[in-house]
Amino acid sequence: MKLMILAAMEEEIDKLCQWLEDCEEHQVDSFFYYTGKYNSMDVVLGLTEIGLTKAGIATTTGIIHFQPNAVLNIGTAGAHREDLNPGDIILGKEAVFLSAYKSEPRKKGEGISPSDWKLWESDILQGDPRMLEFFGKQNGLGQEGRLGSGDAYNREADQLIRLRDFYLSDCEDMESYGIYLACKRMSMPVLSIRIISNNEIKGMIYDVKWAQILQEKIYDILKNKKEI
Repeated sequence: MKLMILAAMEEEIDKLCQWLEDCEEHQVDSFFYYTGKYNSMDVVLGLTEIGLTKAGIATTTGIIHFQPNAVLNIGTAGAHREDLNPGDIILGKEAVFLSAYKSEPRKKGEGISPSDWKLWESDILQGDPRMLEFFGKQNGLGQEGRLGSGDAYNREADQLIRLRDFYLSDCEDMESYGIYLACKRMSMPVLSIRIISNNEIKGMIYDVKWAQILQEKIYDILKNKKEI
């Protein structure tokens, strides 16, 4: 099989590039991809850059150009749950857009009422069950959960708690939803795996080492596999 692995930042994919056999670099439009093998598995690594739109475009471009059998998105995420700690891993059973809500009409001067907002249920996308089974139950990597995605870096504890209460999200990143949406439209199996790198609710700030650790865990799972 051919697996495409996508990440937003170099520090989230650099070690996987180093371990790639027969590595070749490709520039497709403005995006960079790297092809090679992990033993018997064909692999495409892609750098999406940060943000939902770029992630969606990079995913679509990579699928069209390289024709993978499945897409794996990896990277860091900030916790929405107080009980999560750096190093915990969330498998994206679902992904939700963190601006997906609707409000009731209110006239000028009547203010806003976030407590009355409703979630757009159609904006909850699903991770691939087979990939969840492979990385989760078969290889013991992390816990299933709901990934929240938006073009914002939230560090206010009360806002993080509000997002959790409203979207039932376990963590937040800036790419997963865009990648899930692109894969859904192209009938491509997809899973996003996120390692908690910071929990601002508890004052735990971002540490890049968790991006490196996740890559090591992913490689240890894939290096002797022919397929997932």
